[in-house]
Amino acid sequence: MTDKDSLPISMHRQPREIEKEATRGKQETRGKNEAQEKAESFPVFQGDSRLDQVADYLGESVQWRLLHSQGDANPVLWGSCRNGSLVLRLNADAESAFGANRKMEQIVLQAIMGYAWSPNILRYELEEGWCLMEHHGLSLDQFCDHESTENVMQYRQQLLAAVNDMQQIQDIPEFDYASLFRYYRQRFQNQQDHRHVMQLEELIDDSYSLPQEPLCLVHHDLHQGNFCLDQGQLVILDWEYAGRGNPWLDMAALVQFHQMPIEDVGSLFVCRKYSMASIKHNLALATKVNVSLEALWIAARKK
Repeated sequence: MTDKDSLPISMHRQPREIEKEATRGKQETRGKNEAQEKAESFPVFQGDSRLDQVADYLGESVQWRLLHSQGDANPVLWGSCRNGSLVLRLNADAESAFGANRKMEQIVLQAIMGYAWSPNILRYELEEGWCLMEHHGLSLDQFCDHESTENVMQYRQQLLAAVNDMQQIQDIPEFDYASLFRYYRQRFQNQQDHRHVMQLEELIDDSYSLPQEPLCLVHHDLHQGNFCLDQGQLVILDWEYAGRGNPWLDMAALVQFHQMPIEDVGSLFVCRKYSMASIKHNLALATKVNVSLEALWIAARKK
């Protein structure tokens, strides 16, 4: 492991701990309690040599349990140690997780360090292929009862504020849309999958029809499973597809995945120069791009 390829605890833990000091009490929040109860019922995960590396870093062995596997690619594990509840992501190989850019993710995590909505990364080992972070509780898609749904709705302003923050972050590498499109074209052409080749060509046309705003930090995967509620604070996870890109894609995701009123999205920084009619048109087109990107990703995974 080399220093340049790792994100150590000292770089990221202190800002989050300072912010949370006022709200941290003896009892964990309901979300974290429910998440821990669920995690303890999941199967034990073992047999991966990277777990030994994590144990060496922590100075103790941890019994890891499989929370879920992201798109059947990255195993996501939960464990508890003397430092508290932790989540460990084991990175899949490039073929299984195409489109993910680990080096870019590391740069993005450093760029968002200190924002209230950023995850508390304890260690990011680029070459070894694992990311260790604080456990931030249940994801939004795991809140299903009436009371929790009401609580989730209260974080709409936090979500808007986070995306607005992201639209101010520009000092990161650009996401390579052209390279992703070339990958899909080659993959589908080699398999003579003409239907998805045509869908790709339509996606490319739609992408370049979107307003070409000044590029900024874009997550590219803002579904509810990538958000947690940690003691009242919204936390955004899984930045492996992030980069400097077109902000309309994330704004469309607010409507698509979070039922955000278009009028609220229209209050964001990027929308300030557009009429409401133009905002609605651009969001509809960006939603179409998001749907096509997801469909092609799923189709390519099945090949």
